[in-house]
Amino acid sequence: MPLVQERNTKGITPVVAVILLLLITISIVGFAMMFFQRVAAQSAEGGEEQLQQQLSQAATQPRIASMSGDKVYVQNVGNTDLTKASLAFFVDGQKMAVAAGPDTLSPNSIDGYQLTGFSAGTAKSVKVTSGGLQDTVTRTIRDSCREIVSNSESVGDGLYKINPAGTEFDVYCDMTNDGGGWMLLFQRRGGEANDNKESCGSTLNQFLHATCGSVSSLNYGDSYSYDADVTPAHAEYLVKQYDSAMTIDTDDAFIIHATTNIFPDSTGSVQNLVVDSVCDINNANCDSTNAVFKYVGDGWFSNAYCDSGFSSGSYKGNYGYCHNGLGSYGANSLFGNRKEYDETKLWNHDNGADNFMERIFVR
Repeated sequence: MPLVQERNTKGITPVVAVILLLLITISIVGFAMMFFQRVAAQSAEGGEEQLQQQLSQAATQPRIASMSGDKVYVQNVGNTDLTKASLAFFVDGQKMAVAAGPDTLSPNSIDGYQLTGFSAGTAKSVKVTSGGLQDTVTRTIRDSCREIVSNSESVGDGLYKINPAGTEFDVYCDMTNDGGGWMLLFQRRGGEANDNKESCGSTLNQFLHATCGSVSSLNYGDSYSYDADVTPAHAEYLVKQYDSAMTIDTDDAFIIHATTNIFPDSTGSVQNLVVDSVCDINNANCDSTNAVFKYVGDGWFSNAYCDSGFSSGSYKGNYGYCHNGLGSYGANSLFGNRKEYDETKLWNHDNGADNFMERIFVR
C-alpha cells in the first residue's frame, strides 16, 4: 500500500497572534497620544496668545463716566495709556467724529471728548470702543424733565428728549434750580429794540398759544413757545429773567404753586387766577394768603397794579403775580427790587423789562 506524505498545515499560533495584536494596539495608542499631545500644545499656545491679547485689550479698557453738552467723559479703567486714536464713539448706532479731546488718557483718569453734532440730553445710546472692548450707556426716553431727574439721568441744564404720550420730542430742561426737573414752557426774548414783542404772533396771547421758535436756539434774543394749550401736568411754575450777559436776576425770580393753567386763552379781559402760593427762587419764603396771578393776552392791566382792570390799545399783553390779593400795589413786588412794568414785560412797551430775557418753566 503506497505511503501518503503528510502536508505541513501549521500556521500562526494563538500566542503569536495575541502578541501581534498587542503590538498593534500599543502602536495605535502611542500615535494617538502623540497626536493629542501636539493638538493640546497647539491649543495651549493659541489660548495663551488669546489670553495675552485679551489682557492687552483690558489694559486699555474705556468706560463712559458721564455725558454733558457735546462731550462724552471717558475713564481709562485699564492699566496702560488709552489713546484717542484707538477710540471710536457711536451715538444711536451712528459713528461720531471726535472734534477735541486728550491724545492720551492715563490709567484711572477721566477726560472729555467733544463729539461733532452730539447732544448728551437727546442721545438714546452712546457707545465707546477701543480695540475689541466697549462700554455702552443706554437711556430710556422719559416722560418729563422731572422723571429724568428722578432716574438720576440729568447731565445739567440743556436739551433733552422726552416721550410723554408716545411721541418723542426735544425740550429744554432746567436741572439746576430747586433740584431740577423743570421743563421750559416759553422764553420771551430780551433786547431793548424789541420792546417786549416776540418773533411770533402780534399779541402775547397769540405767542403763548402757538408753537414758536426752536428749542435748540435759546440765546438772549430768541423767542420760544411750547404752546400753553398743551401744558403738561404740573404743580409749579418757575420764572427767571436774564440780562444780555445771560446772568440771572436771582432776587426777582419766583416760583408759583398752581396745578391750573395760568396762561389760558385770554382776550378782551383780565384773568385773575387764584394760585396756591408765590415763593422765592429757592421755593421758600412763600406767601399763600390771597395769592393771585393776573394775565391778559391782548391788552394790559393799567400800571401793572394788582387792582387794575382791562385796558385796550397798542399794548398787547402782560402778566404778573399779586401776593396779597387784588389790592392797590404793584405786581411782582414781593421779591427783589423790580416791579410793575419793569418786571411784567408788557407787550410793545419800552420799559426796563425789555432788557431782560425771561423763561417760564413748569414742573
